[in-house]
Amino acid sequence: MLIKNNIIFIHIQRTAGTSIESFIKNNKFEDNKLISKLEHVPKKHTCARSVKMFVGDDQYNKSFIFTIVRNPWDRLVSSYLFKKSKNWNHKGWEYESQPSFTEWITHYYSLFKNNNFKLEYLIYNKSLSRKILEIKNMHHVSAFRSQLDMIQDKGGVKLVDYIGYYEKLNAEWKYLLQKMEQMNLEIKKENKYTLPHNNKTKRKHYSDYYNEETKRMISELFSEDLYSFGYSF
Repeated sequence: MLIKNNIIFIHIQRTAGTSIESFIKNNKFEDNKLISKLEHVPKKHTCARSVKMFVGDDQYNKSFIFTIVRNPWDRLVSSYLFKKSKNWNHKGWEYESQPSFTEWITHYYSLFKNNNFKLEYLIYNKSLSRKILEIKNMHHVSAFRSQLDMIQDKGGVKLVDYIGYYEKLNAEWKYLLQKMEQMNLEIKKENKYTLPHNNKTKRKHYSDYYNEETKRMISELFSEDLYSFGYSF
């Protein structure tokens, strides 16, 4: 999302991004003037390198770019339950049945491992991916995308200035609001330091959803995230 006064938010799935975007819209922080000049407007969950391509190097390099990351095991539980709450018909591709959490994890783990495809390839070749892998719902596939891949270039250089942690969301949000104020964004007084929680799922602790096998699958798929952001089960 492009925010006024040279601020860019990279929205990773299930990291309170919809809540952040709602706050931005409610405060009328969207940079409509800049967006109107773009040939292609970055969509929700667009990676940093694509946003940089859309807005251009000059705009990107002078902006403050931030994102929020989340424990991969926790994030996948949240993603599964959110999709389940939408009756598996989210984003237009209908699931033939409602898989259990274990079945869901195992299905996509097997797709990536057995076909030896990198998720980045699947994301940017959606029509081919659906044909070869018989994937109906690319929104499900993108849930398994590395968070690190969302915020770095192909050479492994991070393209964001600040990485906040979902686990410390209140403190992170307070810092980000202070940063926005320093960059001359006027925040509504009644909204100050209050982040609405949209698309929240009610559930048990994420560890209750895993067995040893699915726990291992996530550790394999997200090994780079675990190392880079310091997460453990």
